[in-house]
Amino acid sequence: MMRVAHLVTAPLLAADGRSVEAMLDRCSDRTVLDRCGGGSPDAARLYLRSLPDRFRQTTVAGWHGHLLVGVATAVHDDDGSELAILVEDAWQRRGVGTALMSRLLADTAGRLAVRAQVPVTNTAALALLRRVAPTARLGAPDAGVIEVEFTHAPMTA
Repeated sequence: MMRVAHLVTAPLLAADGRSVEAMLDRCSDRTVLDRCGGGSPDAARLYLRSLPDRFRQTTVAGWHGHLLVGVATAVHDDDGSELAILVEDAWQRRGVGTALMSRLLADTAGRLAVRAQVPVTNTAALALLRRVAPTARLGAPDAGVIEVEFTHAPMTA
C-alpha cells in the first residue's frame, strides 16, 4: 500500500467550501453514494457541499498541499456521534482515511457512543473502522448496510 506523504489534517472551515466543491467534482458517484448511504449522486453532493456550514458536528479535512483529498465527520446528538468519511477516489488506499479517522477520534474524545453505517460492499471502510476501533461491534447486515458501534474512550485529564 502506497502511503501519502505530507498529509495535513485540520478542522474543516466555512472558508473551505470551494475546496469541498472541487473535491466532490473529482469523486465518482459510487464514492459519494458510499459516503451518504445511497440516494442519488446529486442529492448526496448537495448534502456534502453543506459540510463546512453544518453545526453539531466535527469535520476534519485532509490536505495535500492546497488540495483537499478527504473529510471525516462526526455528527453529534445526545446519544453519541455518527461517523462518516469521504476520500477522493485517487487518494483511496493510501492512508488518508486512517489519518482522517484517527484525527477525528482524537478531536471527539469524550463522546461515548460512536456509530457508523457502512454499505456491506465498502470493505475498505469496514477495514478502516476495525483498524482505528478494534473493539467495534459489527451488526448483522440489514438492507445492505452494516451498523458499526463502539465506545469511545473519554478524554483523560
